[in-house]
Amino acid sequence: IPNAVSLIGINGLKKLLLSLGAKKVLDKIYGKQEQLWEHAYRCAFYATMIAKDNNKNDLIDDVYVCGILHDIGEIIIRSIDSKLTSQINEFCQNKGITGDIIEQLAMGCSHAKIGSQILHNWNFPEVIVTVIEFVDQPILSPPEWRDIVEIVYIANRFAMLHEKRISISSMDLEVFKNFNLNSAQAIQIYGTQLLNLYIKQQEKNS
Repeated sequence: IPNAVSLIGINGLKKLLLSLGAKKVLDKIYGKQEQLWEHAYRCAFYATMIAKDNNKNDLIDDVYVCGILHDIGEIIIRSIDSKLTSQINEFCQNKGITGDIIEQLAMGCSHAKIGSQILHNWNFPEVIVTVIEFVDQPILSPPEWRDIVEIVYIANRFAMLHEKRISISSMDLEVFKNFNLNSAQAIQIYGTQLLNLYIKQQEKNS
């Protein structure tokens, strides 16, 4: 709790409690998905650091919570057809690409859209619902939430890169340019900085 308050403040903590409640419900219904949640917490940490580094401290609570919740739709998809989900993940990992387009083709709906609808039905704040919906397509996101969507998008891509699930070539580099990451080399360097900070945080908490 002290770590959460120092990162995202009291208002952010309220949203974080919402996300933890969502996790509890989803774990009870669909079983624990430790790998997904580990990725989610890495993404949330990266998103917080990116917001801080770009003087967007007012967005920290939202990007942290959205980082945690950005993949909840994948939990639902896995529970519906775990074999198909595994095939999609394996294909995407082998090709070094993200799975949102493949999901759309195979299932007619991406996990981001499913997650967004779930949070809407649970009366989550509009900002969280919107960010989850557009987290894989930041260019299509509403202008009022664009900064948050882009931060979570970048954080998610860095997390996936460090988990060896994608390559830099599969990232939308135009989004990174909005955060002064103008080349693959700059992305690699900054990503390494984030990774080192995350490792230190994990060591501190262990």
